[in-house]
Amino acid sequence: MKLLIENWRKFLTEEEALVEKCWDGYSQAGLKKKGDRMVPNCVPIGENMNEAEGDYFPWLQQLRDDPEKFIEDQQDKGGRVGAGSFRTVVVPESDKDFVVKILRSTMRDAYMNKVEKLLGDEYPDVFPRVFAHDPDYDWIVLERVEPISTRNDEMLEEAMVATMPKLHQFAYDLLSLEDGSPSSDTKPFNMLRFIVMAAAPRLRPHQLGYGNHEAKMQLINKIQEFGLANEPWFAQLSKAMKRYGVQWNDLREGNVGIDMKTHTLKIIDASVFSPQAGEKDWN
Repeated sequence: MKLLIENWRKFLTEEEALVEKCWDGYSQAGLKKKGDRMVPNCVPIGENMNEAEGDYFPWLQQLRDDPEKFIEDQQDKGGRVGAGSFRTVVVPESDKDFVVKILRSTMRDAYMNKVEKLLGDEYPDVFPRVFAHDPDYDWIVLERVEPISTRNDEMLEEAMVATMPKLHQFAYDLLSLEDGSPSSDTKPFNMLRFIVMAAAPRLRPHQLGYGNHEAKMQLINKIQEFGLANEPWFAQLSKAMKRYGVQWNDLREGNVGIDMKTHTLKIIDASVFSPQAGEKDWN
């Protein structure tokens, strides 16, 4: 167990210099497998919309000039408008593949938008990409991901199978009853909880809730070991959680979703509650 933890820490803290970069004229669009390792998927600049191309949005200037008026106009035009604890979320009526997150409270919360931009840039397979943002991060425009709730948890199972098929099967078998039949822990959101706990860098037994903590930690450690060895998405999530302080216990219903283009799992809300969270000095 000690060796497993040491190897995991070494993996998560590997030097940034070892990460391959894209050459001039190309930008990273996720990851791809090369031999037995994952490398940046480099594509010619212009094949994917980048932040400089954010002017594509016809409503962007209004958003820049007056976010409150933008919200009102989108409501009048039939755009979807919702609100979280800290931000108003708008799905523009004319661009339903994108979503705008606008601060509802003070600029002290702007780090929430900033960290989503950084996470989308570094881990585009795990977090939605940001295509435009206010200089002070009062708002961001990012790709839309369909939220998953317990009412449509079959979408979560679909997304986990598409995103990390080996880990999904491993966790399902591990969490099933002794006779191989499903258990309460094999339900999609319960299984996701085990997976995000396994990805968490500083999980403590008292955080595990009900049940036998020692037995549960053994299951979590097995999922962690298998995930890091076999699933790039899981490894990227684990790195992001460590570097930026993403809260594992907030990666649940409402904060996870499915990318309807790829049917893969993505984290909708970064769930970073402090600019001092994590190890990376990003603020």
